[in-house]
Amino acid sequence: MNRTINTTLHILCLPIFLAASVAHAADFYLEPRMGLNRGNLPNVGTFTADNNSTSFGVLAGYNITEKIALEVGYIDLGEIAYRTSTGGSASFFNGNVTSSGTWSGSLKATAKGMPIGFSLTPLDTETWNVNLRLGYMMIDAKVDGVVVTGSGTYTGGFSVDLEETYWGAGVGYKLTDDMQIRFDALTVKVNKADYRINQYGVSLRKSF
Repeated sequence: MNRTINTTLHILCLPIFLAASVAHAADFYLEPRMGLNRGNLPNVGTFTADNNSTSFGVLAGYNITEKIALEVGYIDLGEIAYRTSTGGSASFFNGNVTSSGTWSGSLKATAKGMPIGFSLTPLDTETWNVNLRLGYMMIDAKVDGVVVTGSGTYTGGFSVDLEETYWGAGVGYKLTDDMQIRFDALTVKVNKADYRINQYGVSLRKSF
């Protein structure tokens, strides 16, 4: 008799346990992303800045409430390159590479970031939603160069760690209850100057 009662109670409680499990699992999501980076580094003299590059990354989020989520992740900020075949007098990257004569070669800057911030969802319907992002990004930036000047050839580079602000907005379309495709834009302000990296990406968010 007791065994029967226990079995019945377990069966009756099973939907509650399943519902609790689903509710807990839906608090988390994973969002791999890829897209295009566009910087605003200006041309300098005869040096042409190539500001376009591809990007990829992944974000992991925890829904604190239905409207606010905490996010961390990894984002490749791509590369920015200076290239020239004629050159001119110039100083680049805080004076680490200088020349009083002509240049021939290229300088390439790459950056990878770890964003930590919040995602706000002000609008959420059955089929789509809108979200806003704001936070800080820890950036590992590296500059590599191969430059031929009148006084010799420069090869090498340097790296720097930065902590910068990022913000963005996006729209998501719900494919299923736990899967959505997202289109968003993200801006990273670099070195507290006018230089910005704008990311335009597509991502696939999976809730767990």
